[in-house]
Amino acid sequence: MDSSLMFEDSTTLEHISTSQCMELEYSNSLLKQDSIVRDENSRRLQLQLLLLQDDNDELQRQVAIATEQNTQLAIENERNLQLATENERIAQLATENNQNTQLATEDERITQLAIENEQNTKLILEKERKIQQLTAESERNSKQLALEKERSSKLALEKERSSKQLALEKEKNAKQLALENERNNRKLSLGAPAPIIPDEIERNVRKKSVGAPAPIIPDEPEPKKKKRKVFGTVKTIFDEEYNEAEKRPTKITLAPALAKPGGNLAFLRKSDSGGAAAAFSPLKKDKRGRKTGFLGV
Repeated sequence: MDSSLMFEDSTTLEHISTSQCMELEYSNSLLKQDSIVRDENSRRLQLQLLLLQDDNDELQRQVAIATEQNTQLAIENERNLQLATENERIAQLATENNQNTQLATEDERITQLAIENEQNTKLILEKERKIQQLTAESERNSKQLALEKERSSKLALEKERSSKQLALEKEKNAKQLALENERNNRKLSLGAPAPIIPDEIERNVRKKSVGAPAPIIPDEPEPKKKKRKVFGTVKTIFDEEYNEAEKRPTKITLAPALAKPGGNLAFLRKSDSGGAAAAFSPLKKDKRGRKTGFLGV
């Protein structure tokens, strides 16, 4: 049993020594690794330092170039400033020259405008004088035209009135001629002499139509009434003949409207304007007080 324990102890010791040796080797390996890493870092740092030195040299070279460029730019800028100042002075001179030219042109234009204004004033005065003359002449023409229009309207109205009056006179003369013919026929049928010849009436009508004065026809005596009879209980008065004799008009006259100023009918102005109307009234009262027509109906 002791031997087994001793064997176990020796085995354990061997294992412990082996383990310690391995640990030492591992530690050495780690140390070597750290040394290698530090060496690598040192070389990397040296490389970076070299790169930085190279960059610094490049930057210094660029700074030198930039400084030289700045110096050149400053020189060019100063030259440009001088040129700008010179250009500005030239532009100012050109502007002043242009202004002087414009002022001279403006003075010349003002002088020309003054001359034209004087000429226009003379023309305006002349035109105003002509306009006043034309206005006065136009007013005279307007007044004359108004008078002519008024005169024309009056003449037209007078002509229309004369035409209507002539038509009325012709109609009345035609009615009178018909009544005279009928009365003459009635008198001839009764055996009485005809007091008026129809040809004479027609001649009178023609004379009146051409503007001649109408002849005065004498009044015809009214024929005597025949004996009246009364029949029945109610008194009925009537003529034995169906038609009663009508009174003839006193005279035939033309209306005063037919007498134009300075015409052939001027002498009729003072004649009675109601004579013809009274002579040819369609309704007249007979002696019995009743209204009858031309034929006494």
